[in-house]
Amino acid sequence: MFLTSLLHRTTRATLCVSLVAGCASDQPEQDMPVAHAWEEELGWSELRRMIPLDAIPEDSAALAQDIINNWLRKQVMVHHAELNLTGQELDFEDRLRDYRNSLVIYAFENAMVREKLDTIVRDAEIERYYQEHPQDFALKQDILRASWFRVPEEDRSTLRKLERWFRSGNADDQHELEVWLAERGVPIADDGRTWMTHAALARDVPVGELTMDGPGRWVLQDSSGSWFLQVIDLRPVDTASPLELVTQDIRAIVLNQRKLALLARMREDLYAEAWKAGVIGTP
Repeated sequence: MFLTSLLHRTTRATLCVSLVAGCASDQPEQDMPVAHAWEEELGWSELRRMIPLDAIPEDSAALAQDIINNWLRKQVMVHHAELNLTGQELDFEDRLRDYRNSLVIYAFENAMVREKLDTIVRDAEIERYYQEHPQDFALKQDILRASWFRVPEEDRSTLRKLERWFRSGNADDQHELEVWLAERGVPIADDGRTWMTHAALARDVPVGELTMDGPGRWVLQDSSGSWFLQVIDLRPVDTASPLELVTQDIRAIVLNQRKLALLARMREDLYAEAWKAGVIGTP
């Protein structure tokens, strides 16, 4: 009997919802119940509010059916929960009030932060924070900046000439080296601006057990040819990370500190104003 009645009500609700798109202004004179569970009823008006007005009839009907089924399942669980829980377990008034208050305060504070927080963090402020808190940015492993190129097998005299140009650091020698590489289409990998770990470098260059304590130039050999590696900068583990790698982190830290200070100031100001106005107090 209950199932027959429910199906009848659901069918009526589905038909009504199917008309929403074409008859948005139509509404029953009374709030027709479309489902019930014990003493509770789901009314047509409540159901209609959950259906988008621009939904096509077929979608409206399917959505209405899902809403009704979910409502019925929820009511079954609520009913049995109330039957099986003690009065003390069902007393949610204090918790609900605290939860609501927390939500209201959270929304209010977020609105104040959006309105009043200065979100411009200047480079000088980032630099100052970096200098004052180097321990906060200690590296977990060595990192380096490097460039390199590989020359396939060449005769010994050519390799000696290339190595002399490469190691000298002289501008004229560097120019000669770059011209030689360009004429033969030898690319120079990485421009030296990117920081990487030793492991990342080892995936591209056969560094093996090479010890690198700082900037330097090395010539390495493997079966594919000679590798010319220049380490431009190296930061050992436990030293401060380069500023450019932590700039965004510092910006987030500074903004969070401003936010906390703003909220603390606002809370104290509102509290003081309430005391002064006499709207709060103690006996």
